[in-house]
Amino acid sequence: MEPSEVIAKQFTILKAIKEFEDGAEEGEKLTVAEICMLLDQVNKDLRMQSIQEARASKPDWRDEPATAAQLSTMEKLHIPVTPGLTKGQASELIGLKIPGSNSIVTHR
Repeated sequence: MEPSEVIAKQFTILKAIKEFEDGAEEGEKLTVAEICMLLDQVNKDLRMQSIQEARASKPDWRDEPATAAQLSTMEKLHIPVTPGLTKGQASELIGLKIPGSNSIVTHR
């Protein structure tokens, strides 16, 4: 999420708070501390949304081409290498060949 989007959302919330305050009775009005707490929660929510968007846009490492180290290990273990092998596939094959290995990757 772009900084300008965050500011726009904060502005919208402040505007809504002001509209609420303008129509509220004296006992219903929010304190400055309550307004700050609301904005703090909104900022946390926006940061989490931004982190989730960044993670979603990042390609899955399992789909990237196998590394040289994986290919070398596969050769040493006499595992056939097929063209277009991915990191995830190589990890699974190596994990199956090494006794007691926890490197088996499950597909999502």
